[in-house]
Amino acid sequence: MKDTEERSEAVQDDDPDIPNSAYLEPIDQRVSLVTSSGTRIIIGCESLLSSNRNRSYLLVGRQASTSDVRIQHGSISRKHATIFFLDRSLVIKDLGGKHGTTINDARLPCNGSTVLKDGDRILFGSAIEHLFVVRIEGDKSNTDDGDTSLKQPLPNHPQHHSQKSLELAGAGLSGRDKRQAEIAAMMATLDEAPIYQKPILPTEESVDHVGQDPQVQDESQKMASRAKKYQLPISNVLKIPSESGRRNSVTALAVDPMGARFVIGSTDNYLRFYDFAGMNRGRQTSFRSVTPEEGHWPVSCAFSNTGDRLVVGTTSVQPVVLDREGQEEIQFVRGDMYVTDQSKTSGHTAAVTAVDWHPFERNSVLTASADGSVRLWNLTGRTQFKKLVCDKVYSVKSLRGQRTSVTALCFHPSGREFAVGTSCGSVQIWNPQRASGRPERTLFSAHGDGKPVTSLSYNMDGTQLASRSSEDDQVYVWDPMKFSRSSEPLATCAGAPTLHEHANVAFNQDGTILCIPTSESRSQTEGNLHVEGKLQFYRLSETATKSKRLLSYSTGDISPTIVKWHHKLNQIFLGCADGSSLVFYDLKMSTKGALIPSSKAGKTEESLSTLLNSRAPSGSAGVSGEIVTPFSLPMYRNEQPSESKRRRLDRKDPLRSKEPERPATGKHKIGGHTGGSNFAMFVADQSVSKTKPIAGRDPREALFQYSEGKSFIGGAYQGNESKLAEKTAEEDLARKT
Repeated sequence: MKDTEERSEAVQDDDPDIPNSAYLEPIDQRVSLVTSSGTRIIIGCESLLSSNRNRSYLLVGRQASTSDVRIQHGSISRKHATIFFLDRSLVIKDLGGKHGTTINDARLPCNGSTVLKDGDRILFGSAIEHLFVVRIEGDKSNTDDGDTSLKQPLPNHPQHHSQKSLELAGAGLSGRDKRQAEIAAMMATLDEAPIYQKPILPTEESVDHVGQDPQVQDESQKMASRAKKYQLPISNVLKIPSESGRRNSVTALAVDPMGARFVIGSTDNYLRFYDFAGMNRGRQTSFRSVTPEEGHWPVSCAFSNTGDRLVVGTTSVQPVVLDREGQEEIQFVRGDMYVTDQSKTSGHTAAVTAVDWHPFERNSVLTASADGSVRLWNLTGRTQFKKLVCDKVYSVKSLRGQRTSVTALCFHPSGREFAVGTSCGSVQIWNPQRASGRPERTLFSAHGDGKPVTSLSYNMDGTQLASRSSEDDQVYVWDPMKFSRSSEPLATCAGAPTLHEHANVAFNQDGTILCIPTSESRSQTEGNLHVEGKLQFYRLSETATKSKRLLSYSTGDISPTIVKWHHKLNQIFLGCADGSSLVFYDLKMSTKGALIPSSKAGKTEESLSTLLNSRAPSGSAGVSGEIVTPFSLPMYRNEQPSESKRRRLDRKDPLRSKEPERPATGKHKIGGHTGGSNFAMFVADQSVSKTKPIAGRDPREALFQYSEGKSFIGGAYQGNESKLAEKTAEEDLARKT
């Protein structure tokens, strides 16, 4: 293949190896690079860094400030390779790195270039985990992805011939001869080469509904085509039903970094753990339900960067850390509610409003509260009565210097700073490493005077910050590095109302699309409020301030509350007000996650049991119910306690019966205080000196020992001293009478 230097003699000024005729926007094509994990990088100007908008090529390398496609690997150079279009062809050029660039197992010459085609595999350096595949869509020669030929065998397919030969075997014969002919034809098919067909995964629910009227079906087709154009994984939906009897709204949702498990918290005070590997098409239930704190529902939760722990904030003042299985590891200490200065107490004194985990440090947790403080906790730090003590405190103030409630919180993707939203409407950027009590940058009245900021969300690289208020129907996107009193938003997403104060937003992987759950009331009949819920997608543009709405997915009368866009899975998790959850995915763009239960059939009932139950007489104990074996060995018995026995055992268990703490009784002491005593009795017991027991003694005798040889009378009254009474008033009265 000829080098691109032969195609043009002139080169660009900024890079002498790139021709001037190179460009980055394809013509009548959609070209992208797909990684092994399913991530798709569009070849176009939208993939350039904000500082490289004037370039006509994509730069692949390790340097964060210049690389449009950044690969962190030891074999990748700071400027490794470039990708651009030249004469309607996609060209890749190596920039002379030590480890080079490999195309389809053939290494490019140093500073060499070649034309890429659909399906080519690109390996930069030796980063095998970052293998890229070229996808060219829109080309007439590649309009089909090759899946159609795999769905059904063609007439001249070998499999078709084998099936036809089996059908024609034994034609005209009967009896033993026909059976031998069929066996011979069957054995002949075993010698043929095996044919593997691509499995077609079943779907839970599709955006393109069947049975709709032509107008609605046409709108669904338009929405599906637009979703495919902008790489939105909403073609299929996996519905997680509510497990509570009432309509308990989802208030907290978190997905682990690998996308294998997710947790959902609702207003029934339960936090439910789900595992995709334990689900199938007929069963989408949680494997564990826990109550982080009795009487308080979860308001926020976040997994650690390793996915082995989970921090949960409830409406109480004490967040808690759980492990991956839902077992409590440690609880945070409660602050002193009578201390006004939050820096002088070791815990929160008001309800927790938001929590977040450090993106890189597995022992650093950030919590926010309505007491006007943000606290940084070190999980390996000091404890008090087995409760974790706060490490750092950040007191948040309003424009007038008064304490204000913190309503939103999120870490920067790099972990070097965090954003705070307040009830007074300000957005503040804090540096956790600095000891100063002031934020780095502040934006006052982000959504107008008196409108609280209830949600904050960074994009993947931290260059954009989206804010939302429950009292405003607009979502603003800001540049967090340019916060000031006169800052203007980069983009505005209008028409996004919500009925829930914990509604948030989510960015896609490249930060060009914003996903917003919306809900608004339509009408009210007979005391029932009719709500219309939608999941809306907005495209963020750097040239236009007002963002364009790409499409709107209707959830019907189910009001969406919380959304999470998992970038590794490329799936969207949506919590709803009725307690259910939706997982949006695409069969081609998404990986694992909801694809696992969608491809697994539910457990079918055993045919023998079905037959016996159908033919057994009514009331028969032989095939229905449990088989009772009273004389079997103990190891083979399946003894289940009766309901009365279970209640009797629960009453004896202090945890299940919720028995209050009993007063201190008995003579056995543990650790210097009576076992089972509360804190007040422990302090009273410690305040009494053990070296001076006074129990059972006459108080007068105890006072007389201090008056022997001492005078408590001043010099002016010498000679007229009064003495302590030797008898009580009752004894004197009895002597006189």
